[in-house]
Amino acid sequence: MKKILLLVMLALSTVSFSQKSVLLRLNYNVGDKYLMSISSKQDMAPAMVMSMDIEMNMDVTGKKDENFLTESKVTHMKMDMMQGGMAIQYDSSTKDEDLDEAGKMMKTQMAPMLSAITTTIMSPRGEIVSSKTNSTAAGSKDLANQNSVVYPEKSVKEGDSWSSSKTNNNITINTTYTVKEILKDVVKIDVSGQVTNGASGTVSGAVLIDKAMGIPKDSKMLVELELQGQKMKSEVHVTMKKQ
Repeated sequence: MKKILLLVMLALSTVSFSQKSVLLRLNYNVGDKYLMSISSKQDMAPAMVMSMDIEMNMDVTGKKDENFLTESKVTHMKMDMMQGGMAIQYDSSTKDEDLDEAGKMMKTQMAPMLSAITTTIMSPRGEIVSSKTNSTAAGSKDLANQNSVVYPEKSVKEGDSWSSSKTNNNITINTTYTVKEILKDVVKIDVSGQVTNGASGTVSGAVLIDKAMGIPKDSKMLVELELQGQKMKSEVHVTMKKQ
């Protein structure tokens, strides 16, 4: 009898484990401050190979209805680029007197992005309701929202998937997120997708979501695409942590 009861309890616990689910939502509080680190590498050989490291502060400045208001600003940028046989290096922390001519040129070009403040309204599901910046620098808004993931409306369990679509510069990325594993503190997500419209290619990667804060604390993405006959591979690693 005891053996039967033990088997029943084991079976029930197995069912409970297999059906555990989580509702993915951003749990920001007004006044929260986050540090986002972005490391990327773009390979368009032989035309260009570039690696870039960026650090960005994001402050949760308010709440409007259920949506969060945030402000983001780049605090440091480092870049190494090889283009047309010429090597260009730039570090925003380097003093003006230590910059070579190429470095001075890059500083001028990057100044608008380094001074940009991007204000974003974001839903608890991670949807970008609106985003604006005080800078004319191309890509400032996209950079600030680099780590955004749109969460599904309902709770998910291991094996569940959901999809989202984003269009930027006439290029559409259709992404599918699949719950790989739900642990005590984090949710592991596998990512796959397709690039369409202005380019063709694939997306693959993984995201680690902090269950308590709801933020994508670590994401690694690989995008391989072809645009106007030029092949490009882009690897991006983003981490986010509360300060």
